[in-house]
Amino acid sequence: MLTIVIGTDWVTNRDTILKKVADDVAAEKQGRILIVPELISHDTERRLCATAGDSSSRFAEVLSFSRLAKRVSEYDRRALMPCMDQGGRLVAMASATKQIYSRLKSYAAVETKPEFFSGLLDAVDEFKRCCISSADLMDASLQTEGVLAQKLEELSLILESYNSVCSRGKCDPRDQMTWLLEELEVSNYGADHVFYIDGFPDYTRQHLNIIKHLIGTSADVTVGLVCDRVGSEDAAFAKAGETAVFLQQMAEQLGVTVKIQQCKPDAKATEAIGRCLFSDNIVDEHCDVLHVVRAQTPYQECEVAVETVLQYISDGARYRDINIACADMSIYQNMLEMLFEKCSIPLYISGTDSVLDQPALHTVLSALEAVQSSLELDDVLQYLKSMVSPLDADLCDKVENYALMWGISGNKWTQDWHNHPDGLDGKWTDSANIRLAELNAARKLAIDPLVKLRKAFDESRNLADMVRALYDYLESIHYSQQLQVYADESEATGNGREAQVLNQLWDILVSALEQLYDTLGETAWETENFLRLLKLLISQYDVGTIPTVLDTVSAGPMNVMRCQQCKYLIVLGAAEGSMPGYAGSTGVLSDQERAALRQLGIPLTGGSMDGLLAEFADIYGVFTSADKAITVCCADGEPSFVYKRLAILAGNEKSVESVLGAAMGSEIDAAAFVHRSFSESEARKLDICNSFKELQQCA
Repeated sequence: MLTIVIGTDWVTNRDTILKKVADDVAAEKQGRILIVPELISHDTERRLCATAGDSSSRFAEVLSFSRLAKRVSEYDRRALMPCMDQGGRLVAMASATKQIYSRLKSYAAVETKPEFFSGLLDAVDEFKRCCISSADLMDASLQTEGVLAQKLEELSLILESYNSVCSRGKCDPRDQMTWLLEELEVSNYGADHVFYIDGFPDYTRQHLNIIKHLIGTSADVTVGLVCDRVGSEDAAFAKAGETAVFLQQMAEQLGVTVKIQQCKPDAKATEAIGRCLFSDNIVDEHCDVLHVVRAQTPYQECEVAVETVLQYISDGARYRDINIACADMSIYQNMLEMLFEKCSIPLYISGTDSVLDQPALHTVLSALEAVQSSLELDDVLQYLKSMVSPLDADLCDKVENYALMWGISGNKWTQDWHNHPDGLDGKWTDSANIRLAELNAARKLAIDPLVKLRKAFDESRNLADMVRALYDYLESIHYSQQLQVYADESEATGNGREAQVLNQLWDILVSALEQLYDTLGETAWETENFLRLLKLLISQYDVGTIPTVLDTVSAGPMNVMRCQQCKYLIVLGAAEGSMPGYAGSTGVLSDQERAALRQLGIPLTGGSMDGLLAEFADIYGVFTSADKAITVCCADGEPSFVYKRLAILAGNEKSVESVLGAAMGSEIDAAAFVHRSFSESEARKLDICNSFKELQQCA
């Protein structure tokens, strides 16, 4: 039997399914599998134990689809297909396009612009998710003409070449889902287990094919979907409603009974917010638990977030009860981290960080840029001021001042310096000679490894030689040891998140270089293109962390926070163009080309409308995750329609001129705030007279 659990509150849906699993555990029924997205698997395991009790692991297990593949391989004692990581996929794409480069016209730019690999990889990923083969693309190219026909023919060749590269090594992660379906079809795993599936905003065609097999073989399959009804056309529920229809049709084709279980949302203070978020009609209900705030800048939004958190804590909340969702995390992350640290509020940034954004990696990339530019002044200075610089900050400043004063660039970095450290007016003294000698020693320490790296690159015959040269350079500057030192210092100062990131960087960098060496080692690359390829390769990697303390405020982007339950929610960045922020299809195929392919019978998903509906679902999931109160902020330009609707629901929006004031953390900050009004009496009330007087003396 297929049971489709539908409801407008994902928390209620989740709890309903957990209760079903708990009932099976209480009855000691074996072989219960709960499949959820990898992102929430750990939280779901914890909640299952809390619901079903300590014995739940004897009867039920929480898996993702990729972990399900591992379990099936263990069940039938078959070897699991080894998969490439994201970096390996990009290297495989580079190798695939190299082999067929002479046959490419539309995508011939991959030879000189490695950035094209990322777009082609996204296209291959989409084709595999939709179960579209290279033969399907070639057939479609024969049924059309013009530019689209040329693109489809070349995409068919690229997909075929990419699959050929993968067949000689590790497989693409998407192929693992195809492998999983094939293994399930010759296995009794489906018949021997009962399946519960929940938490997915959408399913790929590969996933739906796997679910179809489970429906046809398992005694019972339960799928949870966030929607108000089967076939819903509401903006927030359209994707889930469409999936419900598809599942129902699959079950009917297989002759399996279908049961629709409607979940009524639990009563909670924020219920009206989710109900009115995307509804056709919205009225001024003066919702007391909704606060809509108009700030002047994103920084002020972050100040509002800090003030709101402090208010919740003073009212008896715990830090872990509070979540912050950001429309654009790149705008708010640094400001949030700074302000929360200043106010001694523990903050955990959910999700992952791009390796390419890590300061420690800028040392490697800036070194390569300096070599590529033949030691141009700006590039060398950028390298010297990077995190893992060979010079300390004080010595770096002295070298920078000398280089700017005398215009040091190119080969001048490799020659002894003879000019006076103080410029043309400087007088030669023993002290000046000592300072010049110190500068030359620093120059040699910093530049000699770069000179050696440049020479090795000039003598390189292929990419393998370049990879070896770069690795030798990293060894010469003791890069891995310096990363460990910085990680230990971060750990000692309480910055566990940064320590976790630093501890992963060396392994990621070495893995990237090894994959380049193994797959593209015999190919020839210019230094500039090698640098661009390496940057693109590293950008494929993310680093994840876990909270170092249990009681902490969580913050993250909308798509990550949509499945994080909380009591209090703060939403930042509810501006037009940011919430929602989907700008349309950016892949190798336009929306018009996607529509043309669907007319030709190619089951291609995606496009601007699918992306927009997916973002609506994320926004809805975020706003229905809070139980007690929600604060929404907007700054910069026109508020989004979501903000405007919520302002009506709240009765009005609040304007904020200034927040926090003297509450911004340290004593010296408070003294500086009070000092602006020259009010010693206020300083006395706050018991910060010493700091106040120090500032008066400096004024």
